[in-house]
Amino acid sequence: MAYQGCLHRLTQIRPDHLTELKHGKKTMSTILNALKQAEKESRQHAPDLSFNSSTTTGFQISGRGKPYMLQPVLFIFIPLFVAGLCVAYFYYPFKNNMVLPVTAPETEKKAHQPLIKKEPSHLPRHAAAIQPLPSPPPPIRTKTIKTQPKPRIVTETGPKPADTDPDIPIQSQIPIMADRSLKIQAISWDHTPENRITVINNTVLHQGDVFQNLHIVKIKKTGVILNKNGSDYLLKFDYR
Repeated sequence: MAYQGCLHRLTQIRPDHLTELKHGKKTMSTILNALKQAEKESRQHAPDLSFNSSTTTGFQISGRGKPYMLQPVLFIFIPLFVAGLCVAYFYYPFKNNMVLPVTAPETEKKAHQPLIKKEPSHLPRHAAAIQPLPSPPPPIRTKTIKTQPKPRIVTETGPKPADTDPDIPIQSQIPIMADRSLKIQAISWDHTPENRITVINNTVLHQGDVFQNLHIVKIKKTGVILNKNGSDYLLKFDYR
């Protein structure tokens, strides 16, 4: 029973006591308390066996009984003590150094979550889908309409009325040119005054021309009316 009480006390050593043994706090006090309690119980069951735990530091025995009775206790205690130290040295530092997964707060998760744009609820599903942009329409070819110049409106006045003056005797109307150096060589008469032509001294002249300070006023069938110094004279055509 004494041995069983000693073993029971040794097994009551908690792991935190072993951890404290590692750091040098309760070095031998726990073991000595267990030995004292075992000594008390051994006295009750075996008066001949006693431990002097207060005077020994190396587990010296000063009992009344026989020394060989403590050998089984030492054989049991020493392996348990060594095993407890090993467990305290190897297991608990590893357990304390284990890094537990840190759960990030929900606020950080929400901060890292990408912003999701909410689609308007009133749109249909097919409208909410992103559609490709329509291709730009082809450029409209603008036809440059060439503005044709407006036709010039020419007011045709019509040909001048034909010379309807009667070919009356010239002597009664215009005096005859007395200059003998001027001679009509030919006359081409037409109803249109602009188309009338005469040849005087080998010079082709039209109605309205000026020849030797003489202005041709009018070409007639029988002669040419000339203006000299503001006075009209008739140069008679002698076609014989």
